[in-house]
Amino acid sequence: MRFEKRTVKSTGETYYSFVLFDPETNKRTRISREDTRNRFGKDITTEEEAIRCLGLLEAEVDSAKARCIKRLTWKDKYYSFGRLLELYESKRKRKAPNSYKNNVFYLKYYVLHYFLNIKELNNINLWYDHYEDFKLWLEKDACLVRKPQQKISYASKNHSIKALNVFMRHLKEENVITEVKILEAFEEHLLNERTADDLVIFEQMVKIEQSLRIDGNHQEADFYRFLYYTGLRFNEAIGISFVDLYQGDLENGLLKNLIDKNSIKYFGYLLLDSQPAAQNRAQRDPVTLKVPRKPLKGRKKISEKNCRIIPIIDKTTWNLLVMRAKQQYDLYQKGSYGSDKKDYLLFDCLSKATSATRLREAHKKEKLRYKCWHLLRHTRGTLLFGETGDRELSKMWLGHSSNKVFEKYNHTYQQMVRGAKKSTRERDGLGLEMV
Repeated sequence: MRFEKRTVKSTGETYYSFVLFDPETNKRTRISREDTRNRFGKDITTEEEAIRCLGLLEAEVDSAKARCIKRLTWKDKYYSFGRLLELYESKRKRKAPNSYKNNVFYLKYYVLHYFLNIKELNNINLWYDHYEDFKLWLEKDACLVRKPQQKISYASKNHSIKALNVFMRHLKEENVITEVKILEAFEEHLLNERTADDLVIFEQMVKIEQSLRIDGNHQEADFYRFLYYTGLRFNEAIGISFVDLYQGDLENGLLKNLIDKNSIKYFGYLLLDSQPAAQNRAQRDPVTLKVPRKPLKGRKKISEKNCRIIPIIDKTTWNLLVMRAKQQYDLYQKGSYGSDKKDYLLFDCLSKATSATRLREAHKKEKLRYKCWHLLRHTRGTLLFGETGDRELSKMWLGHSSNKVFEKYNHTYQQMVRGAKKSTRERDGLGLEMV
């Protein structure tokens, strides 16, 4: 555990940042500037304050360690569950290589914690009698693992219920239990659904891009515009290499027909077949300098049939990508990262943590409500489906398969249109005439 003195490039102001050991993940983690302000009520600007605050944080970490040990006592107390979890995790990893960790997390820290630590039920066949109690516990008492004073969201509650249902189906398949009963999730209206207020309008995009450039954050500025026009997920976008960029007509006949039918002009396209294996950062192997990769979300393996093609519909974005591709091609010719072209990334070394901090600072500077990277994908999905109404095109472009997602996109788009009409009426009057 330590503290570091940091400087904001744009303003020259200094503050102290804290790096602590997280007992839940067994990794070091940096406390964000915003969390430090929330915890202590202000920035920590002197070494004396930093020493005092570090002591307080160390005490909190020791307390978290104790809670962590308590939450995991079922592993030793109920030895059979340790083996069951090991087999379950192995099976989920094969079936859902991209999302199994999330599922196992909720199973460990919420489902098993409740039934084994709180209810002390070693007999799984008795769990069904306590399903509603579990749901009530999620509703009233369940808290974040890292912030035990903060209740979990309804999305996390539903993730926990899903983890329970999937685990019980697994136990049925392994003949551990004889029947499966499904616990219903919380209703969708309780979830924090996106609205038209969460969309990034064009004028906001331009302001944030310019603000990032003025502060010297050119990589983040390019990336921001890139996500706005493509709708890629963060992890997909940071894995794009120069060899994934193509100029000319689309090769996919079906996608080309859909693009032409909707009169969408494009300047080139991306061929997306994988994403970096490390979450939120394209981490290179320290020895080989290669970027380990994993399949795209919802895909079990990296293959030709699992590729996505994304048109580049903005001229400025295309030119920025070409410039970055040429820079990486020069590095490739020098053999900087080896002979595999996929290891030469257009947004090399961009991390979600650092880029999110810079994005937040840009919003603050422009006096705009903070909108995270993922809302750029939400915006593109809403505009694409709302303007074309083409479900097949949107599925191929965005990599979505759920009809519920497109229903939400359509609802948000209609909300945006109604908002625009309301603003026009407030500005120009009633706007109605007899015919």
